[in-house]
Amino acid sequence: MTKHQTAPATTTTAFETLLVNFCNEYRKDRNSTTFTEVATDLATAVAYSVIRKCLDPQAKSGKTSNSGCNPQLEEVKRSIYRDTNTLKNIDYSCEKAFTTVYNEDGDRQTKTLDSDYRYAYNKLTQQTLGDGIDLVNTAIVSLLDECTKVDTTTGNFLETVYTVRKLKKKVWIKVSDSVNGWETVETSPIREVYKAVRREVANNRSLNIDPSNGYLYLEDLAKDEESNEETTVYRRLNKYTDLAGNVTDFNGAVKFETVDSGSVADYDKMTEALELTARQAQILQLRMSGYGCVAIGTYLGVKEESVRSVLQTIQKKAVEKLSLPSYLVNAMTAPTATAPKSKLTDEDKKAIRKMIADGHTMKFVADAYNVSKMTVSRIVNGRKDR
Repeated sequence: MTKHQTAPATTTTAFETLLVNFCNEYRKDRNSTTFTEVATDLATAVAYSVIRKCLDPQAKSGKTSNSGCNPQLEEVKRSIYRDTNTLKNIDYSCEKAFTTVYNEDGDRQTKTLDSDYRYAYNKLTQQTLGDGIDLVNTAIVSLLDECTKVDTTTGNFLETVYTVRKLKKKVWIKVSDSVNGWETVETSPIREVYKAVRREVANNRSLNIDPSNGYLYLEDLAKDEESNEETTVYRRLNKYTDLAGNVTDFNGAVKFETVDSGSVADYDKMTEALELTARQAQILQLRMSGYGCVAIGTYLGVKEESVRSVLQTIQKKAVEKLSLPSYLVNAMTAPTATAPKSKLTDEDKKAIRKMIADGHTMKFVADAYNVSKMTVSRIVNGRKDR
């Protein structure tokens, strides 16, 4: 090999061989350079496999699909090969460029053996590594962690089956979904390694979420009473549910929405206290999901006036059964809540500012007074109506 040549690429081996090599080297000496190499090779194979599956979910069916096509994932896949070779070349050039010597005082010093290799080493260490190497490292950490959960003294222990407790569902649409939500399932170390890399992809890749999806997900922790294990779960709220607050940039453009568990819990308690009929609950859910009276009437096959009448009944129940602030009661019972747009009084504007200050969304306030969100914005910011 000449001075400017890179280290030779490692020949790809069968996955089963990688598993056996890892197990053998783990038992022999897990602190050796050989073990580091076989662990890296296995982790790299797992990372490649996960990325390929994400890019082509139907690969095993014999059909070619681009349903998982994602430019960011394509770049991650390329970066795994590129960065793995970069790291190998850094090790190789470092070995050729430098040596360790001791001076007369016994102090350790690094001495340059070859200036060309030193130049190559400096150039290589200036390169920025991509996200792909993070997936490889995630797989390595998971491999070492899984080795502590099974007997590693014999055989291919990475395929040893053991049981774990896991959630049946990680997305709960209703609170009742959480009841008896845990089960005991079989798994193996290598399966868990795959899952760890897949989670890393899901948590870190740039996803293009369709805004028309409209669902909000509330993150929470669920605890298994049997194993005391805590797992992250997500409660899916109704489409376009009006419980979220907007996060905006300096120009006022909405960047994303956020919702807190307190708001959701309060909403659940209030709707339960109202003791609504099935039709009232359905109309309230549609209204909270952002649909107007005309759209709700069309969907249910009833007149717009009927929808408004039901909403007025719900408002009356809210005033009677819930401990609401007086300004909110006035807003809900005011004629403007169901009548066409009219000029707002000074008291209305004062109540609007109070509602926004108390955390109500601009849409909720606008709907309460049957005005546009732009009008609410002008009132809150002290600008005059046009």
